[in-house]
Amino acid sequence: MSVREVLDQHGSFIDSLVSWYEAELRDVVASAQARTLADLQLRLQISNGKIARTAANQRVLRQVDDFLAAAMERAGFYQLTDEFVRGFNGHFQYFERVLDAISENLKTPLKVQFSKSDTALFESQQLSTLESLSAVVDTVAAAAKKKALFSVGALPFTDLAEHIATTFGRSVGEASTLAETSTTMFYRTISDRGFQQIEAGLPKGAIKYRFEGPRDKLTRPFCKRLLTRTRSEPLTRAQIEVLDNGQLPNPFVSGGGFLCRHNWIIAAIR
Repeated sequence: MSVREVLDQHGSFIDSLVSWYEAELRDVVASAQARTLADLQLRLQISNGKIARTAANQRVLRQVDDFLAAAMERAGFYQLTDEFVRGFNGHFQYFERVLDAISENLKTPLKVQFSKSDTALFESQQLSTLESLSAVVDTVAAAAKKKALFSVGALPFTDLAEHIATTFGRSVGEASTLAETSTTMFYRTISDRGFQQIEAGLPKGAIKYRFEGPRDKLTRPFCKRLLTRTRSEPLTRAQIEVLDNGQLPNPFVSGGGFLCRHNWIIAAIR
């Protein structure tokens, strides 16, 4: 199987994992939103459709972020996100297949055995992804609370409900972007650590890399330039590490930045 065929299969794996997470997340958010609004409507004193200016209402609105976070937890957000991140382990089989395909192309057997420190890094990155996705809930909750605190005696409850719905909706988009970016960066981290093993003991710059992946209307200019350039001029690790994608540091791991679907592949060994 060619490198491109393996990468295409890997891309389908990523698409499937992220699509599943996003679909499940929408259900979780819809449930949490309904619960939050029901809790608020039950607890708030509403007069003529507006939130009454009372101390009791102010106390309730100061807890909006807590209501929202609790609703997300009850709806299964943290359990869903944990299951999504555990799905990252599926990347390892694709790295092995890519390595086999590269070995066949170069007529050179390439083997990688990850160490305990490698495994610790991978597990740490999964935990960081969990925390980053959980932080989306905190951000959404804080935004909802800010709006709520200015609602007493001025804002119709329907407007507050609409704002909370919009805020919840934004959380889906933010979490989905973060989820896709995190899973591709996890795979590039696997590649990075594996390729470092292969580089060990070789002269500096002995291995050159090609940028591989789709070229379509979603491909940003930075990635298009690298896809073209590395086809005829593969780059060393040192050349890659000084590139600037304008978004995230360490382009060997971050690629072209958020939502980048490309990977570095060994093109030649001198």
